[in-house]
Amino acid sequence: MRLQYNYTECNDSMKDIEFKTSNSNWTDDLPSTICWPSIPFIRVSPPMEIAFEYNRLVSNDGSFEYNISNIKYTLTNFQVYSSVDIGQAVVVELAVISQNYSLSNVRVHACLTYGVRPNSWDVNCSSGRPTTSNIENSDASRLFVPFPEAGTWYIRLHTSCCNRLDSKSRAFTCGNPETLIMFRVLSTPCVSQLCGRYGHCEHHTSGGLLFSTCKCLAGWKGWGCTDNSTAKSDSRLIAEVAVLLLSNIFFIPAIVLSAYRNYFSESWVYFATMITSVLFHACDAEVFSHCVLRKDVLQFGDTFLAILSVWFTLVVMSEFSRTFQTCVQVIGAVIIGCIVQYERDGMLVFLLPFSLGLVVLVTSWVIQCHKKRILFYPSAKIWLKSLIPGTALALTGLALFAFFETKDNYPFVHSAWHVLISLSIVFLLPKRKSTSERTEELGSSSALASS
Repeated sequence: MRLQYNYTECNDSMKDIEFKTSNSNWTDDLPSTICWPSIPFIRVSPPMEIAFEYNRLVSNDGSFEYNISNIKYTLTNFQVYSSVDIGQAVVVELAVISQNYSLSNVRVHACLTYGVRPNSWDVNCSSGRPTTSNIENSDASRLFVPFPEAGTWYIRLHTSCCNRLDSKSRAFTCGNPETLIMFRVLSTPCVSQLCGRYGHCEHHTSGGLLFSTCKCLAGWKGWGCTDNSTAKSDSRLIAEVAVLLLSNIFFIPAIVLSAYRNYFSESWVYFATMITSVLFHACDAEVFSHCVLRKDVLQFGDTFLAILSVWFTLVVMSEFSRTFQTCVQVIGAVIIGCIVQYERDGMLVFLLPFSLGLVVLVTSWVIQCHKKRILFYPSAKIWLKSLIPGTALALTGLALFAFFETKDNYPFVHSAWHVLISLSIVFLLPKRKSTSERTEELGSSSALASS
């Protein structure tokens, strides 16, 4: 733990001890050679943390209570170091500790300035950053300075009193010579390590400088995510999450149809795709999110299974034997898993499995044309009823995903992608083969094995 003391020198600006309130002409009658009293601070830097705090020099009990004069200003200062302190926020906490003040409402005023000591005649702290706390407030007032400049910062403290029953709150000289206050200076990431409901605090390193900043959500802006000028309403956020989740129910027809046609592996893949997509989008929501697993795990599963659904569908559409289809599907699943792990957001992860699936499909059709001595396969009826509608839906969904999806329209365009891809499977999934066709496949496989 690193300790460092601060020193407040007495100079001409500190000898000007005239103490004025907004509604009083009272001045201190002490000689001008007396300096303003100062608070003895000690800087405390916890080990392994980029932070600091100023504590009382005379006490190690963690207390931040001080008695300040009611008849003259109190001055103190602290240092902000470059590359160490400037990436955080300086916080000045101030409060009046409740005592027996009868009808008086005691206020303590702080004036924070950078580089130059506050003057006595600048009562309203027009040259710095003011903050005020009074005895009627149960919580301390906090003054935040985000990313402070490196150098010396000064804080001037003084008190004022007014009658609680006076509607005009006219100030007068406090009867007690001193007032007990809570006074604290420290650094903190973001806004006390928080960014409100619509943001979260992040730590970054750039050029050897460690700094913290709020990452705002749902259109909120500002240093503490408090600017709602471009923010989305809660109702819209809920609607966006609902659309993304409910759009996955369009996988149900594909799940039921594939199971009915004895494509159980494909049915399981479609079911897993639907569930994983629901879990990922529930976790990925900006504000109303709920994660059952880590987000990166759900993101991998969502991307992997979506591509795997396309791959399984293209392979099962081919005219190869079921055994050969299963082998190709498993090999492709391993390759797709590696590609998704390497690059999840690029177009290559979608185009490569789609292209290989088309190669497998077209190759099987060419073999069928050669085997059956025909020039066109499948039949025109299958093209019109299944292949053309299914291909149109799949290509439209892929085009929306690749070229039209943006950050602003993501919930709705991505939901359209869910609907189009899931419905395309219903058209593209081939019909269940008859018993004679399956027997012929088994016979061919046995003959190939015996040869």
